[in-house]
Amino acid sequence: FAAAALARAGTSDAGPLPVSSLPAELQPIGQTLEQAFAQQRRLLQQERRFARDVAHELRTPLAEIRALADAAAASGDAAQMRLHVAEIALSAQGLAQSGGALLSLARVEAGLERVEREPLELVALIEQCLRTAANGHGERSIERALPHECWISSDPALLAPLLANLLGNALEYALEG
Repeated sequence: FAAAALARAGTSDAGPLPVSSLPAELQPIGQTLEQAFAQQRRLLQQERRFARDVAHELRTPLAEIRALADAAAASGDAAQMRLHVAEIALSAQGLAQSGGALLSLARVEAGLERVEREPLELVALIEQCLRTAANGHGERSIERALPHECWISSDPALLAPLLANLLGNALEYALEG
């Protein structure tokens, strides 16, 4: 049993511990250890997913900021430079929102924070996220047919970055129209 527990601690794909092979008085301890290993695996999977999500979410905004900074540095025109700096600020704001949303989601998954649902006007949030996502996409637009208003119960701190990411991806990767 000890050898199986040590092997289990070093890998995420080991089979279950042989709890039934223990004497009856030790089986509760074995079951508790099995539960602790399962919790450890869940937390490790969450941490890996968080790291992947952070890497994915940060890659594009950081590339945008760098490209805008390069363009601003190469620009000889003060007005053009101010425009690039304003775009850098918007990209940095989006980056901060993405980071905050990922951290909130990680805290919710870890049980450290609860989703705070509140009444939320979805159409206004979609329009706001669309304006933010449209920055840097030129004349591209998303055709939409939305009701005048639509009230839902949601956590705006988690929903807004999700919508901004979805709309930004639609503007960047979807076919025109």
